[in-house]
Amino acid sequence: MLNLLTKLFLAVTPAANTAGEGASKAAEDPGWVNAFINKLYDPTWNAEHRFQIWALIVIVLISTGFGLPTPEDIWLMLAGFTTWLSSGGEFVWYYYLPVLVLCSISNVIGDLVAWGMGYRWGLGVRDRFKFVKKMITDKRLARVQGWFDNYGLWAVFFGRLVAGVRFVTFVMAGTMKIKWWKFALVDFCACMCSIPIWLTLGALIAIHGREYADNLSKQLSTGVLAGGAVLLVVVVAFYKIRNARRAAREDAAVSKEVDLSSDAIKAETPARPGDPAEAEVELGRKAP
Repeated sequence: MLNLLTKLFLAVTPAANTAGEGASKAAEDPGWVNAFINKLYDPTWNAEHRFQIWALIVIVLISTGFGLPTPEDIWLMLAGFTTWLSSGGEFVWYYYLPVLVLCSISNVIGDLVAWGMGYRWGLGVRDRFKFVKKMITDKRLARVQGWFDNYGLWAVFFGRLVAGVRFVTFVMAGTMKIKWWKFALVDFCACMCSIPIWLTLGALIAIHGREYADNLSKQLSTGVLAGGAVLLVVVVAFYKIRNARRAAREDAAVSKEVDLSSDAIKAETPARPGDPAEAEVELGRKAP
């Protein structure tokens, strides 16, 4: 993913660069996709087409929720890049806060579409739409089912943070009939945690340009993997400890019920003649 971002940001230049420098870099890299990305990240072109760029960002973020095959991280970075230019090259919180909310709501709307597909058609949605069948593979499905079995609603939170299984997670949440407002709330919280990172990276790219993007991709490759591994270990350890304690409490409750049942059975069962317990009772009665 990070290598792909680097390739797409080949023509990213500092905000002080002129439009001619951005155009010359775009000319060096043929291909309409890269040329289009270069235009989006050119400061002058970005400033002249800001309304169209924001409309494109919102549409793409909504569409990625239900299957558009494009990394949404690129568009979140573009939002951060554009916001930095709009704020005059300064970090202004009342510029970034509305952008954070807008991007989060756009993501949640698209994710609710995927949730609705699962809610209405269940896993049969794979047979109904060809593109869904390609995205919801048996391997991904088994992985997400394991998350829901172990973590419940929190699987939606983790699924939003992991590229490649987002769509599967959202469809599975609908299939399991999770209430839409619970799904939307957890999904929105996950967006509010992850999107600020991409907005910040977009702003940093606007400041430092291509060289910074190249170095950033190399540094984050290891950092992201290490951080994700640590987070996964912490989460798994937490749930294992919690499940072990819960199982111990359940076993203790079952043992207590068994003991109470045994005592009740003994109290209700009449003693047989000649039973030592009955003899002791009789001797107790006869004693002065």
